[in-house]
Amino acid sequence: MKRVLSIFLLTLLTCYISGCGGGDSSSPSSPTTPTATTTTSTPPPPPNSIGPGTHRVGSDIESGRYFSDPDSGCYWERLKGFGGSVSTDVIANEFVGFDAMQWIVQIAPSDAGFKTDEDCGRWYKENPRHGEQSDIHGGVWLVGRQVAAGTYEANSTGSCYWERLRGFGGTVSEDVISNDFVGNPGRVIVTIRSGDLGFMTDEDCGVWSRVAAQTVNEDAVEQTEEEKAVNREAYRQNKR
Repeated sequence: MKRVLSIFLLTLLTCYISGCGGGDSSSPSSPTTPTATTTTSTPPPPPNSIGPGTHRVGSDIESGRYFSDPDSGCYWERLKGFGGSVSTDVIANEFVGFDAMQWIVQIAPSDAGFKTDEDCGRWYKENPRHGEQSDIHGGVWLVGRQVAAGTYEANSTGSCYWERLRGFGGTVSEDVISNDFVGNPGRVIVTIRSGDLGFMTDEDCGVWSRVAAQTVNEDAVEQTEEEKAVNREAYRQNKR
């Protein structure tokens, strides 16, 4: 009896394994490989700060007003092309030949690019590097927000240069209201008006102290383009 039962169980096990009895004897299907989903990544927006190098406006960096705390030797260019020609590709440029506390540049949406070196440090969009100043040190400043309008005096060591500004693009014709290059040492005086957008001064002017407030934004006779260009060229030649 035990032998018959063993044969029956063995037959039943063999039938189960071989699929007898009309069951589906096909081998199990191979597991399917999931299809990878392709996602299109959106490029990150241009950064709000600029480091050394040449950058395309609109794709690498945004247009706007940028502030830096540069070392002496800082050089930057606003570009309308990338051919490397100063006469045909550079809109405006500047060599900062002293340790300025702050510099400002306005990059226009129509600019093709902006070039800056490591001595300029990083440029930060709409982020002044200093707060309100009681006196004016070498650099470029916002009138009203960082320096007050009024009449200022300084004791120059010679080769003092300053600019009253209506913009920060770096051009003489569009951005400079008036300027002066004072080659001899001595006292220098300038009146910054409430309608001015900015004020630039180099370190050779010394520290400017306000001696009188300007209560009325009086109209002033503006310098000719030739006078402003001559003053700036004298300043640049002195800093080379």
